[in-house]
Amino acid sequence: MVDKMILGMGSPSDLKAFDKRYTLLDDLTIQGYLEQQGIRQLDPPLLVSCHRTPKRVVSYALQSDNLLSRPKDRAVAVLYGGLAFALPGIFASETAAIPVIGVPAASSSIIGGEYDAALSVYNLPPGTVVGGMPPHGKVSTLEKAVFLAEDQLRLESPELVVIADPKEKAAASAMGILDSFGIKYTQKKTMGKTDGYDLCVHIASGPGKIVHAANTSHIALQHVTPGHDMREIFDEIGDLANSLYFGRPENAALFAVRAMAMSDPDLRAKLGKYRSDQMESVEKKYGAERNMTKELKRRKRR
Repeated sequence: MVDKMILGMGSPSDLKAFDKRYTLLDDLTIQGYLEQQGIRQLDPPLLVSCHRTPKRVVSYALQSDNLLSRPKDRAVAVLYGGLAFALPGIFASETAAIPVIGVPAASSSIIGGEYDAALSVYNLPPGTVVGGMPPHGKVSTLEKAVFLAEDQLRLESPELVVIADPKEKAAASAMGILDSFGIKYTQKKTMGKTDGYDLCVHIASGPGKIVHAANTSHIALQHVTPGHDMREIFDEIGDLANSLYFGRPENAALFAVRAMAMSDPDLRAKLGKYRSDQMESVEKKYGAERNMTKELKRRKRR
């Protein structure tokens, strides 16, 4: 089995975050820590800009999917950046099965600061699957992202629990995705601190409903239904060591599928088909709209 972690950033100014030594990483740099843990890297941290070098981003993303060519290979991506943080979304859209974690960099130089980068990740459309780290906290979000990525690489046939009210629309969307992939899971309305699951998809109804699901030792994939103050939510999840946030319930479920696919080659194949079907559906819709536009123009000329 070969464990691999892809590290990336969107700007040369982000490099200092990767050169830094972190206390929780045995006072090592991220690259040094991964080497100590026996986790390979695709390259030194990739410097790829969606706005300046978009073709390079796509090339690296397609290359990364090839890291899963053998059944026992595992890979996860940790991508870091700020401002209009497009990198993880574009990267994830070009991969079918690799879990992608987006880490928003703090910035005080523009309006919005780290919130802009965080919202760029959380507001991705259904099917573009990126787990978002909180934009701030007592412990470096990049440091926590590396730990979370490492935890995912260690998952072996993980047990999944869904914490949600099945009557809620968001919960139905998440469970519908899991059911479509044939994923086995336990569904609960609430979760105790001693419940022993490896992976949790949590559909929270609002602020104040998040922490209890993240107090256990598992990886918590959190979705909070829209209509709440995002700053309040960010403050609440900022110091949770084991949570990723999703603005769409479908993406929380799809991230769980990607995490589970690392130990299931058949599930990887299903994810590949899901992605190709999704692209085909969009292409058909675009083609229909284009034909409609042509017809309207033709009628106007009459």
